[in-house]
Amino acid sequence: MTLSGLLSRRRLPLRLKLLVIGLASVLLSLLVVQAAVTGLNSADRSHRAIEELTRAQRHHQDTSTLLGALRGSTLATALLDGDRGGESAEHILEDVTGDAARFRERLTELAGMDLGAPLDGSLASLRVLQEAFIDRVERFVQAAVADSRATPAALRSFEGAFHDLEERHDALTDQLSDAADQRRAEAARDAGRTRTRVVASAAAAVAGLLLLALMLDRVGGSLAAVVAELRAGTDRQRFASELAEALDGVDSEAEAFGVIERAMGHAAGGRPLELLLADSSEAQVQRVAISRAGGAAGCPVESPWSCLAVRRGTPLTFPTSEALNACPKLREHDTAPLSATCVPVTFMGRSLGVLHATGPDGDPPASAEVVHLTTLAGQAGSRLGTLRAFERSELQATTDGLTGLINRRTVESRARVLLQSHRTFSLVMADLDHFKRLNDTYGHAAGDRALRLFAHTVRAGIRAEDLFARYGGEEFVLVFPGATVAETAESLERLRAALALATGTSGGPAFTASFGVADTTAGATLDEIVQAADGALLRAKELGRDRVVIAGAEEDGRHRRSSAAVAATPAG
Repeated sequence: MTLSGLLSRRRLPLRLKLLVIGLASVLLSLLVVQAAVTGLNSADRSHRAIEELTRAQRHHQDTSTLLGALRGSTLATALLDGDRGGESAEHILEDVTGDAARFRERLTELAGMDLGAPLDGSLASLRVLQEAFIDRVERFVQAAVADSRATPAALRSFEGAFHDLEERHDALTDQLSDAADQRRAEAARDAGRTRTRVVASAAAAVAGLLLLALMLDRVGGSLAAVVAELRAGTDRQRFASELAEALDGVDSEAEAFGVIERAMGHAAGGRPLELLLADSSEAQVQRVAISRAGGAAGCPVESPWSCLAVRRGTPLTFPTSEALNACPKLREHDTAPLSATCVPVTFMGRSLGVLHATGPDGDPPASAEVVHLTTLAGQAGSRLGTLRAFERSELQATTDGLTGLINRRTVESRARVLLQSHRTFSLVMADLDHFKRLNDTYGHAAGDRALRLFAHTVRAGIRAEDLFARYGGEEFVLVFPGATVAETAESLERLRAALALATGTSGGPAFTASFGVADTTAGATLDEIVQAADGALLRAKELGRDRVVIAGAEEDGRHRRSSAAVAATPAG
């Protein structure tokens, strides 16, 4: 017998008929809940996968930095000669051994990550090459220390092996970046499918409840009341669906605030309504959206945890601000007694802010308005939290965490765009002098402070359009669009003077830097230009450090250290 036939039987007790209708309503509601839970689980898996890929990118960037440090320690053997054995040889061996140990440690951590079949295979293949390269480094250094005359013959082969491994590193960097981008795109598509499933399930539930309401009318219920409730439910579903689609189309917080302001009129009519959002420090809130119909509600709360609704984690309605248990902040409004509803805005359990609506004293928002406000707060929190998470992820992928500068991959990408657009530029390779000694003498914390001080000093002394990036370890790269090598050398001399002044007043150990300069005439590709600047930097080191050397130029007075800089440089 069908459900319709069962409910239409006159001899069936009314209570039993209502029980059957109630059970059917629960089953239909479960469809909506199941679709929502499935979507949340999928979103959680995507979020964890994106975090793992981002962590792998940072670990891989560290291995690239360590690879550059290992290369620098190894190339130091090229400076050995028959008169510089003993302590110099032992010091270089210690440098190489230490760099190799840290390199292997980072490789082990990276190999322990589970990133999926293609990336795991690439990591395993690269690790084999890296281990072989470390063995080759150790043999090269041991041979050079034993007989410095063998160094020039083996140096060209070693540099070729290093650049081959560096290309494989760059390929894996691109592979990790592409995988992260693909995962973010998949997460966005999953979110769209989840919304579609939830809306479809809700529509099915509404249709089923309408049918049950018609049956309820046959057993004496009030069809008018049921239909009114169903219409209200349909209106809530329509509002939620349209709001989700509108927020899904925004790409920035400013665009999201515009959508939220338009939605405020649908959620609370002409009531004063505002969205208060925590800033990046999460210590203060700012008013970021105001109802276009009712204006701002004027909540005086200053921090997220000063809000009672945020602390309790649930929507709160206060019929009057004069009640004993009303929120104390309501009595700080510059108006007469009033009513209010406060709905916390959250993302994955973290508080982002609060949606605050007010009204006449004794006339708080009705339950239907509270549902709309709760829907608005939930979807606003989800979209704003996602935008902030993506922004943090992109920032981590393009910047150096210690100095705040753009990283090697980013500066190379922007420099290649300049080349493709046939714009001339000068490129500078910079390196902190005796950085290993500074670390060993004063500790790694002092080394980190020196890197940050150098980055701050240089960034303050260059143009807004100039590019400045941490290339790896204590190496940096600068790109000066439209500048000649002579103009660039003059700018670098000013930076050297500024650095000497900054280190003299910083309270930390003094240090200097060396610079190698090349321009777009040095090669047809970015790699050739970088190689020319790197050669000039090596020449600056050979000439005594703390100077600027132009690729291909003869030594002149511009590249000699000043007496003041010599006096400020640590001995050795």
